Amino acid sequence: MADEDPKSYCCKPFRLAEKRRSATCQFADRVAQVSVDQFHLLPEEDRPQKTCVATIVAHHDGDLRVLSMGIGTKFVSESTLQEEVDSENYGIRVRDSPNNSIKYTLKPGVTLHMYTSSAPCGNATLKKFAKMTREKFIDMDADNWPEPKHEPINGHAIREGQFALLVKKDPFAQVHTEPEKDDEANPTKKRKVWPANASDDWTPPGTTIVQTGKGSIHCCSDKICLWNCLGIQGSLLASFLEKPLHINTLTVGRKLTQCICRRAVCCRLSRLPALPSEELEKAYSINHPSIMGTGVYLDEAGIIEVDNENRGQDVRFHSSKCWAWWSSIYDEEKGATDNLCPFECINGATGFLFTPNESSVSKPLVSRLSTSSLVSSFLNARSIACGKGELEKKQSLKLYELLALKKELSPQHESVKEEIFTKHRILRQWKRRGQIQKK
Repeated sequence: MADEDPKSYCCKPFRLAEKRRSATCQFADRVAQVSVDQFHLLPEEDRPQKTCVATIVAHHDGDLRVLSMGIGTKFVSESTLQEEVDSENYGIRVRDSPNNSIKYTLKPGVTLHMYTSSAPCGNATLKKFAKMTREKFIDMDADNWPEPKHEPINGHAIREGQFALLVKKDPFAQVHTEPEKDDEANPTKKRKVWPANASDDWTPPGTTIVQTGKGSIHCCSDKICLWNCLGIQGSLLASFLEKPLHINTLTVGRKLTQCICRRAVCCRLSRLPALPSEELEKAYSINHPSIMGTGVYLDEAGIIEVDNENRGQDVRFHSSKCWAWWSSIYDEEKGATDNLCPFECINGATGFLFTPNESSVSKPLVSRLSTSSLVSSFLNARSIACGKGELEKKQSLKLYELLALKKELSPQHESVKEEIFTKHRILRQWKRRGQIQKK
């Protein structure tokens, strides 16, 4: 019997779960495939059908290895985040995730690559201000990727949001708006508001502008953009490294438009402000990875229904479960192969580990990906590297203590961050919890 036409039994509009698309090159498909294979190690009964997946992959001597992976879309509410800022135990939730002679760098020949199953939320999904073209396959060796093509962007629509930073919208956030300030140099002259800052009716679904106060967790586009400036290693790990770690490529599945993605993840930065020293100028610069598409599909479900009442949001991510995996888990606890690697399941609504019946749990279970856990792991690693042995785990952490620790251990990295967040024309809009100081 011939297969039936889906139109014959589907009363609602429908579309393919993932549109047919072309890969940029063989290497992009390889990165995507090892990432999807790692995703499929999650037990089928726990594996979400409609979700987003992101990985960091290492390439060396022709081999690809997934180093870490995140699965899911939910994030902690503004009210919960504020509670943690004021808490004695800062960093116990997963929000989304002095110098010495010990310095490390990647082994020669090792490169880092990022995969995301869909275009990063935020600016990379803002399909405006550029002419879109289809991806074309480049026939090249399976261990090579195209050179980055990042032409300067004509910022002709900055006032309309072309380079804007965006945050994930929390519909339940309590908004506290500040009165508009006048021009201090000319008190009689009112400050003009850019159209992009006047409202968020132009932003992609689920996002808003920083000025609304309806969210503080930056969109994925902004985070990757910041990584292409400061590196993917974070502040504390920077104290171990000779220079920041950068990704060489970014492979994207659904909704990729190359010119839009380039703008979002690096090119809108243009250049960095002058840094305090020549050494920092040499170490820190804007990284432009190769942006690639892939023909490998995460979701092979075929046809899904389209929601006529919510255009632009055909794929709905209802589950609050988020999953995480990183390569050190099985090394530490299983001592076996990748096939036995466990996943952590995190409740995206609370930032704690997911439990089937949370009301029966007397104390929330803290993820090893929480800021608090990662800081403890870092301090232990640093102590061992310095020959001092393991430290007793720190039970509590306040926000101002964390900020002081970063400045003590990674003063150069923190000084670069401060210059960027105060002087860069784009990144100075960044929503920083670090602005809250001890009173």
